[in-house]
Amino acid sequence: MAEKSGVVKMASTMLAKSSVNVRKDATTSSEKIGVYARSNKVEVIGKVNNGWYKVNLNGQEGYVSISLIISTKSLDQAVVKDKVKTFHL
Repeated sequence: MAEKSGVVKMASTMLAKSSVNVRKDATTSSEKIGVYARSNKVEVIGKVNNGWYKVNLNGQEGYVSISLIISTKSLDQAVVKDKVKTFHL
């Protein structure tokens, strides 16, 4: 279900791929309101059509670029594939 602002609600925990700026709005020119360090858990609460996730940073809502975080499910699958590949070597 979409909110008025074009944000589709969701609930997911993801991980920061590197140091990730959290922005007040879903644009790189928006004010920086915080930072996630590499590998920090990111609480995603929505997805914006323009390539951003809406996040909860210590009770404050902000936005991070989709390209800078990864789902824990994708990470788990990558680890499993790596273990299988290693096992067959």
